[in-house]
Amino acid sequence: MTSRSVLPYVRGIDLSETNAGSYRRSRRRQHQPDAAADADGQEVDAAVEDEDPADGDLPAGVDRLVRLEWLFANSAGLRVVPDRIGKLQRLEHLSVNRNRLTHLHGELCTVASLKSLHARHNAITAGGIPDTLFQTADMQVVDLSHNRLRSFPTALEGSRSLMVLNLSHNRIEQVPVDLFVNCTDLMYLDLSHNALQQIPAQLRRCINLRKLVLSQNPEMSHSQLRSIMALKQLEMLHLANTGRTLNNFPESLEKLSRLVDLDLSSNDLPVVPEALYQLRSLRRLSL
Repeated sequence: MTSRSVLPYVRGIDLSETNAGSYRRSRRRQHQPDAAADADGQEVDAAVEDEDPADGDLPAGVDRLVRLEWLFANSAGLRVVPDRIGKLQRLEHLSVNRNRLTHLHGELCTVASLKSLHARHNAITAGGIPDTLFQTADMQVVDLSHNRLRSFPTALEGSRSLMVLNLSHNRIEQVPVDLFVNCTDLMYLDLSHNALQQIPAQLRRCINLRKLVLSQNPEMSHSQLRSIMALKQLEMLHLANTGRTLNNFPESLEKLSRLVDLDLSSNDLPVVPEALYQLRSLRRLSL
C-alpha cells in the first residue's frame, strides 16, 4: 500500500516542535535546479530567506487527510491558523499552543466538527476571535489562557455545549452575563490571573460546575460571590488573592457538601471562617 493510499485513513497527526517556514524552505531548495544553485546560488538563497519563516502554512498534503480528527501544531512557529485546516471537515480537536498567533480568523471557522480548541500561550486579542468560531453545536473545550485578551470574547457567549473554559492569565475586566445564561453545561471554569472586579450573579445557573478557579483577581474585593452557593456540584474552588475578608466571605459555604479542594490563600482572613469546619468532604485547604 502506497503512502498516498494510506493518507485518507489517518486519524491524527502531531506536527509540534516543527517550523512550517523551515519546512517550506527545505522543500524549495530540493526543487531548485543544480545549475541555478551553482550559478546564482546567492540570489536563490536570498529569495528563500526572504520567505516568511513562520507564515502559518503546514506541510503539503495535510489537507488530503480527509478523515483527520485531531491535529497538534504546538510550538510550530505559526503566525496564523493555516487555511489548509478548513479542508479538514472531520477535525474535532485542534491544538496550536505556544505559537505567535494574534488572531483566529480564516478557514478555521468553517470546521463545523470542532469540539476542542487549545490556543494557549499566544498573543491573541479579543478582536482576533471571529464571532462565528464557537457557534458549532459540539464545541466543548476552549483554552485561550496566556494570551492578550482585554475583553471577553463575545463569540463564546453562544457556545451552549461548552464544558471546559480556560481564559486564565489574560487581562479581562468583565464577564458578560450571557455566558452563564447560555453555557449552563460548564464543568470547569478558570478565570484566574485577570483583572476581574465581579462575577455575574447568573453564575448560579451553571449547576453542573465542578471546578471554579478565580484566583489572582485582587480587584474582586467588592464582590460577595453569593452565586457560588448555588453550585452544589462544586468540588474545587480557588479564591486565592481575591480580596476575601470576613465581611465578604461567601456565606453558607458549608452548603457545598462536595467541596474537596479550597484555596483561600493570600487573602485578609485573620481567623478560619466557621463554615470551613463543616465541610466534611474537604481534603485540601490553603490559607
